[in-house]
Amino acid sequence: MPALRLIGFYLIPFCFLVKFVGIPLAHSIVNIVKLAGLKKQVLKFGKEILPLERETNIKKSFIFIYVIFAVLMLVFGTVEKIYIVLLGPIVFLMMISELVVVRKFTKFNGIYENGIVFGSFLEWKDVFSWKKIDDNKISILMQNGLRFDLETKENTNPAIEYFTQKGIPEENIV
Repeated sequence: MPALRLIGFYLIPFCFLVKFVGIPLAHSIVNIVKLAGLKKQVLKFGKEILPLERETNIKKSFIFIYVIFAVLMLVFGTVEKIYIVLLGPIVFLMMISELVVVRKFTKFNGIYENGIVFGSFLEWKDVFSWKKIDDNKISILMQNGLRFDLETKENTNPAIEYFTQKGIPEENIV
């Protein structure tokens, strides 16, 4: 029985550290690498076929608020000597880096020769199928099962033609 208690004593903090420190830190590093390689990745897009809406809903003030909260957590943890609070800004770092990446990629939203840019770059091999929702919207199903909608602004038919040209099947509606 004491062995199980000892395992739980070490396993619970380890799981906490992995979930709330390790994963956000790894996610932040991936986002920073994406930002660093943005210029190189833009070259991988190819020629732009159809531009999509490029307005971002992520305001700089929203990112600034996350930065302020992270700094306040650092100050509070240091002043009150509650050192576990110092791990909190790692979670904010993940959110800040994600918002910055999406904000940067949104400037390039569109359908390109080598894939779709919609908050990030999605290559054609990652697209499973598509379906037309209405004259202004196409739903894209990815290979990993995630789905997102593209606002095409009356350019739905040229987008559909390009999808079929790339060999991406239309989703069967049951």
